Parts: sequence; C-alpha cells; structure tokens
Amino acid sequence: MENSDFRSILVPLDGSASADAALRLALRLVAPHGAVVIAHAIHRNAISVEGTAAYDGAPVPAIEALTVPERDIFEGASGHARDAGIKYTTVRLDGEPSSSILSLARELKVDAIAMGTHGRRALARIVLGSTAAAVLRDAAIPIFVVHENAKGISGALRQIVVALDASPAASDAARTAVDLAVRNGAQVFFAQVAAIHDGAAEADALAKARAHALAFGVKTDSAILHGDAAGALRLCAETCHAGLIVLATGTVAEAMVRMSPVPVLILPTPAPAAMEPVPLYIGG
Repeated sequence: MENSDFRSILVPLDGSASADAALRLALRLVAPHGAVVIAHAIHRNAISVEGTAAYDGAPVPAIEALTVPERDIFEGASGHARDAGIKYTTVRLDGEPSSSILSLARELKVDAIAMGTHGRRALARIVLGSTAAAVLRDAAIPIFVVHENAKGISGALRQIVVALDASPAASDAARTAVDLAVRNGAQVFFAQVAAIHDGAAEADALAKARAHALAFGVKTDSAILHGDAAGALRLCAETCHAGLIVLATGTVAEAMVRMSPVPVLILPTPAPAAMEPVPLYIGG
C-alpha cells in the first residue's frame, strides 16, 4: 500500500446502527476534498423467493416494501455527508451483497470500504446482512470495520493502536496509522503481537516505525503483548482509549472484527513479489 490518502471510501448501508457508525467514521477519515460512495444492496431474486410466502405469493410487494426504507437510508446518509461538507454519491446495487460491494469497489477504484458487522433481521437480512467477513476475505483494499457495539465513533480520534511485528504488512499498518495520526492530531501506540518473538527483527521493526512517526511529529508509545493476541490487543485498545485499531489481514484481524470495542482498519496483505525468471542453459 503506497499511502493512506483515502480519497474515496465506499460505505454500504443497511439501516443498522453499525453501518451508520461506519458512515460517520468514513466522513471523518476520508481525505480532504475526498468523497464517499453511499451504497445500498437489494438482492431482488432472494427477496422474490423469500417474499412470496410473506406476501401471499406476490413477490412485488415484498420489493416495494423495501423501497421506502432505501430512500430513507439514502436521504439520511446524504444529509450526514452534506453536514460534514464531504462530497458524496449514492448507488443502488442489485445482487448478492458482498459480491455487489466488491464489484462496485473495483469499478469505481475506491481507496477503502467502511462497513458495519451486523445486519438487520427478518426479511431485510437479505438486503445487506452481516457481509463484512465475506468482503474482508476477498477485498484487495483496506477495510474499515465497525462492530455493532463499537465505541468512540463520534469523538475525536486521539489514539491509534497498531498491531506490529516484523512483517511487511505490519510495516504498512504502521505507516498508515502514522498518516492518519498526522491528519487527525492523534498519537500512535505500537502493540507487538507476534506469537513467537524474534527480538532482533521486532526491535528493528519497532525502531523503523517510531522513526517514521518521529519524522512526522507523531507521539508514540509501545508494549509487547503476551498471551492470546486478539484478546491482548482488545485490552490494549480499551486501556489506551483508542479510537481505531490498525492491522493486516490474518487470524488476529478476523478475531478483532468479531470482538473489537473500537473500529478496526484491516489492510490487505501485500502480494508476494514476482520471482525473476531463472535462465535455462541447454547443452554443453
């Protein structure tokens, strides 16, 4: 990841509190003069099948029953964007939510996706539902994930916790956190979470992360976390009163999406560098 200048953020909405919180986070963290793309996905084929029984064999009223809520979602979200002075567009998607969201993200070349982890119940669960895991699994761009019980969305972003080890992905996370800290006047806490500690490698990674932060005038602190990485990271975030956790895709990231008390920014693992072809010499 070259930088964390989130000039455009896609926000899928479903009317849930976590999705609304994801929109507020996106409006706060999108780059100056950037834009948010507000999307709502309706899986019409699924509604036609499931709605037939609910509406005495007539699927059309089932779809029409969701038109007004969709309009309300767009109107409310648009109002929040206008109040924040952020440019926005609205997109109505039709299809399976996670694949529709990912297709739109690729088509528009957005820099990130921000979404909640908890969908609405009953018939409306097939509108968006809890699709964060599916999007996270297949996305090649950063994902902001907000749990339904996440705290601190409306307050200022003062502290960012970064899961740090000696991997290139963790280095990306550190740089991203520092960039966000610069724009938001925040501090960064480097939490070393490697299951098996390589003292020299991790010390070098921490030194480089701190040097990068120092170059931009960002205050930092750090600690080595012991035991269960996800649980320790959650406790660290709560103790630091963090407003955001930044880490790379992986087992710890998946656990944090399920349990984090604050929003999480998941960065995709960098693709491995292509190997140089080895010339073949045939003959003597």
